[in-house]
Order: sequence, then C-alpha cells, then structure tokens
Amino acid sequence: MTPNQTVAVNMLRLRKVRGWTQKELAAKLGWSAQLVCAAERSTTAKRNRHFTVDDLVLITEAFGVAPADLLAPVLPCATCQDSPPAGFACQECGAAGDPPSPASRAAGSASEPRRGNPR
Repeated sequence: MTPNQTVAVNMLRLRKVRGWTQKELAAKLGWSAQLVCAAERSTTAKRNRHFTVDDLVLITEAFGVAPADLLAPVLPCATCQDSPPAGFACQECGAAGDPPSPASRAAGSASEPRRGNPR
C-alpha cells in the first residue's frame, strides 16, 4: 500500500469512528463532499489521489490527530478482519461485505411472507 493509499484508508476510518458524514468532513476541510469521496476512494491504482503536505495538515487539524496517525500502517479490523459477511457491514470499522449473490437473494425472498393487500 502506498503512503497516499494509507492516508485515504485512515481518513475514511477516522471519519467513520467520529460518525461524520462526508459532507461534515468536507465542511471542516473546506473541500467539497465530492472531493472527500474521491480522496477516500484513493485506495486503488486507478483512483490514487496524491495528498499534498497542505492536505495532510488540513486533515490532521480536522481530526485532531498527529500526521503520523494518517501515515500509520493500516491493520485489519479486529472484529471482521476487513471481511464482513456478504450483505452486512461491520459495526466497528464500517467495512461492507460483498452484496448477496442473486441465488441467496432469491432464496431469502421465497421464505418471506407477502406484504400488501390481498386480492
């Protein structure tokens, strides 16, 4: 993982721990919500945001953390190991599991009672 990717992952985790929306973090940084979204998605080679020193200063001030906290290696979540079950999100880190497969959705809908007005 590159330093930019590490900053993106830590920024996302810090925001989720504080319970902030992307819009709330954007207001604290003076960024748009779209820029916060793009920055947090900078975890792949295709979407790699290059954070400047000025960005790092803004982010650390917004979260009240040291710059080293943004650059600290990302450890897997102790609760879900960054892999929650399909269709669920981890309450601890906010990671989302893969969407349920079409087969599991079909099986689940067959067992659910019908709702609405009977005809």
